[in-house]
Amino acid sequence: MTDRRAFILCAGLGTRLLPITDRIPKPLLPILGRPLLDIILERVAAAADGPIGINLHWKSEEVEAWIRNSSWARRVTLFHENPILGTGGALKHAEDFLRDGPFLVHNGDVLSDITLGKLFDANRASGDIATLAVHDHAAFNSVGISPDGAFTGLGERAGPDGRLLAFTGIAVYAPEFLDVLRQGVSPVTKAWERARVRGHRVGSVDVGGCAWHDVGTPASYARAAFDALEAKGERVFIHAEARAAGIHSEGFLIVERGADLAAGIRMADGLVLPGARVSASVASALVGEGFSIPLPEIGIARLIQNPLLPDGKGRGVLVGKGGSDRSYFRVNIGGAFRILMTGPAGDSRFSDHMDIQAFLVRHGFPAAALLGRDDASASAFFEDLGDDRLYDWIKFNHDPAQVEAMYKQVLEAVARLHNGIAGKADELPMLPDRQFDFMHLRWESGYFLERFALGVRGKDMRDDAELNKDLDRLADCVAAFPRTLVHRDLQSQNIMIPPDGRPRFVDVQGMRMGPAAYDIASLLWDPYAPLEDGLRRTLVDFYIACAGLDAEAFLPTLLPCRLQRHMQALGAYGFLAQVKGKRHFLAHIPEALRLLKEETAQARREYPELDDLVQTL
Repeated sequence: MTDRRAFILCAGLGTRLLPITDRIPKPLLPILGRPLLDIILERVAAAADGPIGINLHWKSEEVEAWIRNSSWARRVTLFHENPILGTGGALKHAEDFLRDGPFLVHNGDVLSDITLGKLFDANRASGDIATLAVHDHAAFNSVGISPDGAFTGLGERAGPDGRLLAFTGIAVYAPEFLDVLRQGVSPVTKAWERARVRGHRVGSVDVGGCAWHDVGTPASYARAAFDALEAKGERVFIHAEARAAGIHSEGFLIVERGADLAAGIRMADGLVLPGARVSASVASALVGEGFSIPLPEIGIARLIQNPLLPDGKGRGVLVGKGGSDRSYFRVNIGGAFRILMTGPAGDSRFSDHMDIQAFLVRHGFPAAALLGRDDASASAFFEDLGDDRLYDWIKFNHDPAQVEAMYKQVLEAVARLHNGIAGKADELPMLPDRQFDFMHLRWESGYFLERFALGVRGKDMRDDAELNKDLDRLADCVAAFPRTLVHRDLQSQNIMIPPDGRPRFVDVQGMRMGPAAYDIASLLWDPYAPLEDGLRRTLVDFYIACAGLDAEAFLPTLLPCRLQRHMQALGAYGFLAQVKGKRHFLAHIPEALRLLKEETAQARREYPELDDLVQTL
């Protein structure tokens, strides 16, 4: 069987991307720190097991230097063009390289999640001279496709029963297709026409529903980058070699290698290219060295119907969902922004949530202020704290002293909750039913066994008697610790950092009576926001001092609570990813599992069966 070869078209001038391509060749445009060409090569290499050809022209020295210094160097054969030969001429120029068997051709400015291997399979099964990946994309629909998937012509020549679809820039060709190509400058579309006229069938595969971007203009490039960020469940990307400390962000923010953002500025839906210097606030723009290009609005306001809005309806921008069934919209009410939370109708927990929120604010805990509620629709208005969570804030490459100072602010508030506000907890009538007791703790570890050990790793240990004895002993241990009022989900995604730099707490509806160490474990051993061990020790000591606790009594409670917390977190990641379809939560499993393995190893004497299981996951 011959190798499956591939060819990536990278010779274009990128004129639609000016002035960006005056500085960065299109194949090296960064997408979350990776060159576009690197991402395409990774996808192409997964489908084509043979050599990969790439044609070059504009800024070819820079692109070639990157390739020669990359892990792809041995797989890639370069074809320099002068002049540019077009999409058909480029393949004819590489005819000897491509002649051995079917080959994949991929435009160098296309980013997609199309399963490329299926194009090879379709081409082999059909025997067609070419198999085009097409989809319905109104702005590019120009390729005639018959009901049985055959190419019928360009433009209006689709035939009475056919459709006009868009070519994705991705196709697989049989080696015979090279015979209908012409030497010199020519587009590949003309060769499709010639092949059809000569009696060959040019087929297609409809890849509708796949993610696809033509990275050909500043707006489409930014949209591709923002979509890549959103697909990871993120809203902020700051390259490790960029400077962004002290800024405030809203919407999406991407800051690439070597960019420098001045402290105190606001960035909203911004993409900052390598080497750019930003000294003033920016909204909806792509910023490079010496230029700023306006972008279309990313957060498009949608019509919302809700009884809290004037006249029961209005427009708002979706700003978050996270792992819950609630949605959050930023709305403008009389010139002031508020956050509208909408939950599922009949949410039995809504009233408790509102009562807890009001209780905390009443007693000086820095939770988001509640500005209005409607129990019938499970909706509420909160003050707008911006979009920066502690989870995002720590990405801004702050120096270690700033990170320590921010966490100390958080811990001061948590200490007040545990050792002050908790004394008034009798004002919350739901708390007697909200306890970190044996039953709740065993639910957490059972959730871990079902949703992670079985659901993610395929190990069904739910009926293992010796393991369940370990989990019973752990639950008995944690349930015996002194209880106070705890947040319960005190992690970096539930702590907002508004422009004034003073942390505020959200997602408080899960509060219950439990060990203080559960909150400290959640915050300082947070898989979302790993901290250095030395900083953790400093912050634990700081919390103990703030809360007025006896260190000898408190420290032994940390490890059991860490075990419980990380089992709960892994269970939640499995549930959210596999049941709710929020696959980006899978990205947090490695750190959570690393922490749990470290913890079960430390506690092996007490819980040997748990350690045996965890070390095999």
